[in-house]
Amino acid sequence: MANVLANIFGSSPVQPLEQHIGIAFSCAKQLNGFFKAVVDEDWEKAAAARDAIEQLEHEADDVKKAIRLRLPKSLFMPVPREDLLELLLVQDKIANRTQGRIRHHHRPQHADTSACGRTVSRVRRTKR
Repeated sequence: MANVLANIFGSSPVQPLEQHIGIAFSCAKQLNGFFKAVVDEDWEKAAAARDAIEQLEHEADDVKKAIRLRLPKSLFMPVPREDLLELLLVQDKIANRTQGRIRHHHRPQHADTSACGRTVSRVRRTKR
């Protein structure tokens, strides 16, 4: 009987959505360590944080793809499919924008002209 109901209603998308937002949140949390390392000019830590962010963003993309493929198309979903896809899109922007923040920050050759150098300069000015 449970199989019949699962076939009619589909599996719940809540747990995969929670997994996805957990990954996106973990990705965004890495920004604190990344920018602290940049300000401290600790390029090894900055690179490690950048690698973690990129890995988590890719993981979030994999989960997003799995959710989209497995999201039931049945008529009896408690929440409209479009709403779930919209929520997934908003969640995915967290990871995507986190990755976008770090994309141009790398060990600067010329700190005053690099995006990284500009960030360090701004942070130092605000600390005064």
